[in-house]
Amino acid sequence: CALPIWHPARQTKGSDMFEENQELINEFVIESREGLAEVESDLLEIERRGADVDVEQVNKVFRAVHSIKGAAGFMGLATIGELSHAIENVLNMMRNRQLVPTSGRVNALLESCDVLKTLIEDIAHSEEVDVHENVAKLSRVASGEEIACHLPMTAVEELAQPAIVKPQQVAEKTAASGLSRCAP
Repeated sequence: CALPIWHPARQTKGSDMFEENQELINEFVIESREGLAEVESDLLEIERRGADVDVEQVNKVFRAVHSIKGAAGFMGLATIGELSHAIENVLNMMRNRQLVPTSGRVNALLESCDVLKTLIEDIAHSEEVDVHENVAKLSRVASGEEIACHLPMTAVEELAQPAIVKPQQVAEKTAASGLSRCAP
């Protein structure tokens, strides 16, 4: 028998709030998953368009993150709320055309949305996660800083290197590298 999204057996400190609100927490997790389901593809499209911002697409992502922030605040999930707020600030600037969605800036959003998804998936331990690095990076983005973006070599580019490498080795190396699209 699979445990529900939240179950007392999975909890540690601070679990009283979860025990009292299991149904509410489960609903929050389900709705957050739904809201974040298309965020990555939407952000990549926003990046592709660059200065030609599709405001409605940015609004779609903004609304998903805004809903998560609001519900997190209601339930006292400060870490999720803090990260959501930082994401929301950058998205607001993009939709108001105060900030161009470059690769580095969108990568900062993608990384932060991945962390947000992780927090939601393990909501019972979300308050134990330090999101200050993500929040700081998003603050730098909001201040107009361009985040350097260094794409990792593709499998084809690595194969073109002098060393003899088999395609399977490249696939394994790429999967194991854990490289992000951009540098911090």
